[in-house]
Amino acid sequence: MNNVTFNQELEDRFIQLVQSSWDTYSQFEQASWIDDAMMGGVIAAHLQNGFFMLDCISDGSSHYARFVNEQRDRVVVRLMSKAGEDIVFARTLGNIAGLQLSFQRSYPDISKIVKAMKSELKSNLAGGKSSDFPDPGVFKIDAEGTTASCETSILVELKDYVDAKTFLPDTQKIWAHCQAVYQSLEKYLAGVMA
Repeated sequence: MNNVTFNQELEDRFIQLVQSSWDTYSQFEQASWIDDAMMGGVIAAHLQNGFFMLDCISDGSSHYARFVNEQRDRVVVRLMSKAGEDIVFARTLGNIAGLQLSFQRSYPDISKIVKAMKSELKSNLAGGKSSDFPDPGVFKIDAEGTTASCETSILVELKDYVDAKTFLPDTQKIWAHCQAVYQSLEKYLAGVMA
């Protein structure tokens, strides 16, 4: 039988290394879960403010949700958070995600939609993209049948909306910021479709 000499100092060091590893591991988990908590907050904020959820999907790099209100206006939310889930990215820049919001409304006059789409095509020929996220604050018009939509993106630090320890989202703050964006989208879309 081997005689092993027990050294309490080495044992204590091992325990510290394991604890430190678990602390780092929890940072990995936090970086990968905070976007899910944010999306839960986005859904709750919309439901608490008179919207009904039509669907919600995730594709591994983004979460999508579509909502409709009693006036039949639709909004679409896309949370692009893949880069923010990376621990190195999260430690250097933060848990940043792209939040793409879209406001949609039905317009029976198809000629207005065609005119808006021609204008949009011309504006898309200018500009570029220098990151994994769409350019913040740039409005884009799209149409499907008699429904026109206007969308834009903003970059958000997820920890500004979700408590990093409890993962509880601030639905009032989320709604206030979504509402501000929706108002601008609706105003721009109304102007384009006038």
